[in-house]
Amino acid sequence: MNFLNRLSNWFSRSGRDENLMAEAMELANKKQPAEAIKLYTELMRSTTASSETKARALFNRARIAAVERQFSC
Repeated sequence: MNFLNRLSNWFSRSGRDENLMAEAMELANKKQPAEAIKLYTELMRSTTASSETKARALFNRARIAAVERQFSC
């Protein structure tokens, strides 16, 4: 079912944003924070993303940065 949801999301801008958000979350879970931060930044800079999507991207990006900072000290 997850695959079908992603496939159907290709046909709307908000769906593509959701796919990017999901991809960034997967990257963060796979311990690839730099790539996840790039996707979150892309969502935040998007002119077509909803304010809710931008807020979620900002929050998740900040969480990754805080964890990175905590482990680098």
